[in-house]
Amino acid sequence: MAATAGFLLSLGLVPGQAKDFTAGIVANEMKAEERYPFMAGIVEGLAYARYAANGKDTAAMRCIYDWFYENKERPHEILVAFKRFPDYTAGAVVAAMLTKECGR
Repeated sequence: MAATAGFLLSLGLVPGQAKDFTAGIVANEMKAEERYPFMAGIVEGLAYARYAANGKDTAAMRCIYDWFYENKERPHEILVAFKRFPDYTAGAVVAAMLTKECGR
């Protein structure tokens, strides 16, 4: 998790304001049955952004999909990270996590 925190800081990301929709809100206030679709939406957005940024090369997009969908424990790992970094946006936390495996 220290690597995740370091990555977030290296991007210049700062903790959210009190009214932001933060990872802490997702972890602590969102209904459990709503979290998986929310996480999948973040993954979809990050995968498409990588696809578009890489000139429609699908390799990094596929890595992101595999990172999330091929590991049944991944949603739990993401939830743990949301609880550890509650003041960051959920997207920033997931991006930091998947960057370790799929690069930038």
